[in-house]
Amino acid sequence: MEKFINYPRIEKMNKSKNVVKKALEEGVREEEPAGRWLKSNQVKKLFGLSESTLQKLRREGVLPFTKLGGVILYDYLEIIQILRRNRQIGND
Repeated sequence: MEKFINYPRIEKMNKSKNVVKKALEEGVREEEPAGRWLKSNQVKKLFGLSESTLQKLRREGVLPFTKLGGVILYDYLEIIQILRRNRQIGND
């Protein structure tokens, strides 16, 4: 069984860890979705996050974002890199 997430801040967020674990187990697509930049609602749907969890990931600096006007955008490829960087194998 794969375990991951090495950031102390993330370890407190069990829901986020489970979402990331599920994404890794199911296999995250290498290719970009329709566009490289995703809006908040797309990220929430893709990873099964609530609005408050997504906001917490932004606030704590776990999930980088760009704000253009009033729209928050996330780089899909950067999210994939974060998932891979935090991947751990072993028992927790």
